[in-house]
Amino acid sequence: MTADLEADREVRIVRLFSRLNIGGPSIHVILLTAGLRQRGYRTRLVVGQETAEEGNLLDLARDKAVTCEPLPSLGREIRPFSDLAAFFSLYRLIRAFRPSIVHTHAAKAGLLGRLAARLAGVPVVVHTFHGHVLRGYFGPVKTAIFRRIEALLARVSDVLLAVSEAVREDLEELREDREELAKDREELRKDRAERQEDRRELRRDKAERRQDVRELRRDRRENRRDVRQDQHDR
Repeated sequence: MTADLEADREVRIVRLFSRLNIGGPSIHVILLTAGLRQRGYRTRLVVGQETAEEGNLLDLARDKAVTCEPLPSLGREIRPFSDLAAFFSLYRLIRAFRPSIVHTHAAKAGLLGRLAARLAGVPVVVHTFHGHVLRGYFGPVKTAIFRRIEALLARVSDVLLAVSEAVREDLEELREDREELAKDREELRKDRAERQEDRRELRRDKAERRQDVRELRRDRRENRRDVRQDQHDR
């Protein structure tokens, strides 16, 4: 009973990361996980599979006594069926562990992890941007799709973090651009609505003028008929 109460009082955190390849984001995730454990948090780190060319930092994780739970389909590459399987794996893991916080890192883990966490009813969902692919990486269509997805994901996130001022400022600029674009679209929508109303008003005016012409013609016919009737009566 006491053990169950203690477990309920624990702050449990699930951290999701696309891959533990050699680089700053991996070091960040490892040190953060180790530091939180030392402060009494119960954490689980789930990572995807890096490519053979990238290498990994599993040795650093072991040195810091951080256990990495592999979920290969969480890796960087987009594979719809594999990604769907990863999503349900994450959902089951989160439901079983019942964390207070799910903290995601990188784009794909952020997408699958945040959605799985919200579906599982996690109280707090956090995402860290170590960078982004929302500008300069892809063509305009693909970039627009990724921006739309990230805007929707922001709505299901309780906290959004950036690892540097440069990343934060870039994201803020993108948000402002999106807001300006939304304002422009709203203005265009209003202009379009006004033009449509003007066209409807013009059609109403034309219809009224046609009706006036019909009534005038009818009056003329009636006048001519009255004149002929008067002449006939005389």
